[in-house]
Amino acid sequence: MKTLCVILVIMLLIPSCIVMAAEEDLKTLIDECVDGQKTILGVPGEDLLDKKELLPAGSSISDWSAFAFALAGAEDDYGAYIRELEKYVTGQYKENGVLDNIKSTEYHRIALTVLALGGDPTAFGKDGSGNPVNLIADGTYNFHGESLGLQGLNGWIFALITLDAMDYSVPEGAKFTREDMLSAILEAQEPDGGFGLSEGASSVDITAMALQVIGPYRDREDVSLAIDKAVDYLAGQMSESGFYISYDVISAESSAQVIIGLCSSGIDPEKDERFTKNGNTIVDNLLSMRLPDGGFAHSPGDSEGDPMATQQSMMALLALDRLRNGEEEIYSFVSYVPPEYPAGGGTTVIIICAAAAVLAAAAVILIIKKTRGKKNV
Repeated sequence: MKTLCVILVIMLLIPSCIVMAAEEDLKTLIDECVDGQKTILGVPGEDLLDKKELLPAGSSISDWSAFAFALAGAEDDYGAYIRELEKYVTGQYKENGVLDNIKSTEYHRIALTVLALGGDPTAFGKDGSGNPVNLIADGTYNFHGESLGLQGLNGWIFALITLDAMDYSVPEGAKFTREDMLSAILEAQEPDGGFGLSEGASSVDITAMALQVIGPYRDREDVSLAIDKAVDYLAGQMSESGFYISYDVISAESSAQVIIGLCSSGIDPEKDERFTKNGNTIVDNLLSMRLPDGGFAHSPGDSEGDPMATQQSMMALLALDRLRNGEEEIYSFVSYVPPEYPAGGGTTVIIICAAAAVLAAAAVILIIKKTRGKKNV
């Protein structure tokens, strides 16, 4: 009887051990993505975000890399990056009066990066008159253009993602409401269930991004139906080998975006059979493009890591980790804790603190010696 009890206990513990191992593997993979990105950009083992010649603040790959690093909890010089980003915003406003005349996603990307780094996008940088810039207002409900979708559907998508990031309220009389944004996205769904930058052109990446924003609204019946159709479309676009093809080549970025979209909709891509082909899940296929240094190639067989593929793959793994831990979606910052060194950098702050501690200790020893000397006199 005693032996039987022991066996039963072991059997009960095995599944939880497997889950814990899987979660640990995800965290290890995410950490290695950080190392891989640094290796790809030529600064292995160093801070990356203070290298403005490699990652100029305000560019797409730079901002999204800083965003992913922060969510991954990597130690880096976030303070250096956010200062450069603020300079960029101030410079754009003083020179042009806006960040961009057409692309609202310029506001969205920067606002989300500021949130990830622990800043406040409602007062970030200065305009030409010296007033604080409100990236949330200017990029979403009070965007200066005729439509948030001037550049395509992704403008509407990321406007709502940004507005929902901290559940920002929309003031009365605003140019665009939250419902305007959601309706514009839902109305753009194609008969095949997909979404595209423009009408009649469904694409995997834009469909995945649409899922990323409508997924949290899945309790609404109309949204739930739209999600089902979009997920079916994405499942149907997988090649027989289980990969996604973008511009005639297999793309790690497309698989990463689909994983983020599924996770945002509450779907574990490794547990949904529609995203498994020949025994390999969409996550398996993404990981097959992972290189020994932790970075990701753009396509299978590529020998060099790609910064965008690595950054987007890192975000996909982060989204999966959050889903499995019951945490908020990757673009939600309501319960988010910013990085440990948001205002001064990782290694830099540690060195400064260590130096300060040494100096303080030396000062204490000196005072003690002087005090003892006076007593002896």
